[in-house]
Amino acid sequence: MKANETRPARAASRDRPSIVGSLLLLVFLVAGLWAVVEALDVTLGRRQLIGKRFGIDGRVILGALALGGACLLGSFLLRVRAWRRTEPRDGGLGTPLRLLFEMLVLGSACYLAYLQPFRREIFDVALGLTMGVWGAALLTSLLMPDLPSLRALKALDLILFNLCLFAVLMECGLRLTACYSSSVILAQADLRSIEIIEKRKQRHWPGRLRFGFPLNSQGHYDTDFDRTGRVALIGDSFSFGPVPHHYHFSTVAERETGLEIYNYGYPGISPPEYLYLLRHEAIQLDPASVVVNIFVGNDIFGYRYDTDHRLLRLWFDRVNLLAYQVPKRLWRLQAENRALGNQQVGAVEGEQIRRRLRTVEEMTAEYPWLLDPSLEKQMFSEKRFLQIETRRATLICDPARVDYSVLIAVLRDMRRVAGGRPFAVHILPDEFQVDDELWNTLVERTGRPELVRDLPQQILAEKLAEEGIPFLDLLPIFRANCAAHHRGKQHCYHLRNTHFNARGNRVAGEAMAPFLARLAEP
Repeated sequence: MKANETRPARAASRDRPSIVGSLLLLVFLVAGLWAVVEALDVTLGRRQLIGKRFGIDGRVILGALALGGACLLGSFLLRVRAWRRTEPRDGGLGTPLRLLFEMLVLGSACYLAYLQPFRREIFDVALGLTMGVWGAALLTSLLMPDLPSLRALKALDLILFNLCLFAVLMECGLRLTACYSSSVILAQADLRSIEIIEKRKQRHWPGRLRFGFPLNSQGHYDTDFDRTGRVALIGDSFSFGPVPHHYHFSTVAERETGLEIYNYGYPGISPPEYLYLLRHEAIQLDPASVVVNIFVGNDIFGYRYDTDHRLLRLWFDRVNLLAYQVPKRLWRLQAENRALGNQQVGAVEGEQIRRRLRTVEEMTAEYPWLLDPSLEKQMFSEKRFLQIETRRATLICDPARVDYSVLIAVLRDMRRVAGGRPFAVHILPDEFQVDDELWNTLVERTGRPELVRDLPQQILAEKLAEEGIPFLDLLPIFRANCAAHHRGKQHCYHLRNTHFNARGNRVAGEAMAPFLARLAEP
């Protein structure tokens, strides 16, 4: 009798939705409702912004959010009623979580495709809309329990789930690979400075030959550092400029002044990484002065200094999405290879040398373009080079884009870390600011004659003067010495490379020498 009496109770228990499933669903529903409420608050406060970014009237978005919240609440109430009345359950925990997974992946895909770059207020609204869609789908499955059993819908759900799972696993796999790789193909924009520097060290290890010159014990393009250094010179790829060390502007300035100049820097880093190098490497050697090379082409915009929402940006800003960036970069590399006759795009010629070059004669014999710029080999195709320079010109020469606050904040912190030591800035010009023919080509390509060619130097001069930071502007010096076309012997930039060639390094080093000497005066 006892067995028979307990059987109906057990059957009824099986018909009820699981308690654990209901509790977990409640957690997700509360989170979804919170997202909707927060998104409503943001939308009410910034209706014009939200409507503009979504391309929809703000009132429509408010209505969609309210409807989504109602669906979330209704689906939970129906589930509670089913549990109380021991009605047949809706698939238990699996159905709501499966729908949640699909909606989150699809919502993320839409956000990454249409609502970039990452903005927290836009993200909140998008999350609220996604949770509302999930609530509507869940409510539909509860009101129409026979609908999910339709063969077509089951097939669609299977395909959709597998596509979402594949996308998530592919992105996770690429990120896992990126943790153990220093390839720029797998780079993410919002990594911390320490992560960026460590990846650069993986690519540029101590003793590696560059133009026949071994990188020092810290992986920098210079001789070994000790505590006798007078000047810490910090920069990016210009510190790794594509010329032999003997011709680099830091070495030229050393010969001109007799000062010991330590050249810190890696390619592909930005001012936040300059601060990291100063704080964790340069300042440890107690330099007498600190100088930062600011290249106007990519040191003004295009990076972040704040840590707000960094975790969200790593996943919901398209510049960090490897499933999107890796195929795009590979396609671009293949296109460049074809344009350059299947050469290795981005390869630095000097890194192919496997023997030490000790004399000037050996260097000029190996690299005849050191003496004759017309023999230089281009790094980028004409199309790619113009794309790079066009993007830079439209970013830094637009009078409407004058927010230099991020760069100035980094420089201010660098001066603070430098302590009482003299702290200064070298302003390095972009090639289109020196080459008239290139500038005219860019203006014609953009169709924007309002672009101001010297705007970065004008603003930086004003900002640095306000901060009391000494600076050397190399633009007038380069215009006076390097105005010829890129095939002329007076040209100062590598052919389709955006960096100084041997002559450009000499002009820069000779201009820096008296500036550094004055800075070092007691």
